[in-house]
Amino acid sequence: MFNKKTFDHFQLKFREAIDQKPELMDELLWEVTRNFQENWDLEVLDFAAMYDRSLESRISRRLWKGVDYYPKEALAAFIAKDKEIVRVMFRDLFDEKRDVIGRVSRFSFHCDQLLDSHRRDLPDLLDHYHGDERMPGLYLALRYPDLYVYPELELFRRCMIKLDARNVPSVIPVDTYFKMMRTIDKFLMMDEHLVRAYEKRLADIPHFEGKTLLPALDFIRWMSAS
Repeated sequence: MFNKKTFDHFQLKFREAIDQKPELMDELLWEVTRNFQENWDLEVLDFAAMYDRSLESRISRRLWKGVDYYPKEALAAFIAKDKEIVRVMFRDLFDEKRDVIGRVSRFSFHCDQLLDSHRRDLPDLLDHYHGDERMPGLYLALRYPDLYVYPELELFRRCMIKLDARNVPSVIPVDTYFKMMRTIDKFLMMDEHLVRAYEKRLADIPHFEGKTLLPALDFIRWMSAS
């Protein structure tokens, strides 16, 4: 656990930063969460089209497409070959009765299996890009935005050091990340001034209107850069 007095110090500075630069709020994830919530339906017949619609943005595709990084295209290829297997993979990933580390690990493992099974069918697909926590974590954050948030494990680790947390490990377990981000968000949302600042900013952009942990993500990104 971090030092609450240190956290309070940085929280006040974060509030000032948000007032001066509201663009510190990640507009992309607010928009993508809304789009995912409006389109995701695991039982739909045309699973491929639904998956494509669910991961879309008018702002940026950087969460699922970058330099040598094509996770959306890889999973779309798997859906085209074995959509029912991928459907089962998502059911397991989104099963809140199961341990989150196990769910993330199994999703990656099944992607490994699919890649091996279809090497001849998909010779240009060299990687599935779901081998770390980013994409499974993104899916969880979009499906349950009140419980999960996009994984930024190294930023979080640096943030914990700045917050005087004890015994910060060199590698942060993803379940610890999600748990602590819920705690950070809880403390942030006790600040009525900060809540109003978010409400004012979000009123101007299309966004998911339910509960999210995105303020906590904004906070650790700001702390890492400050």
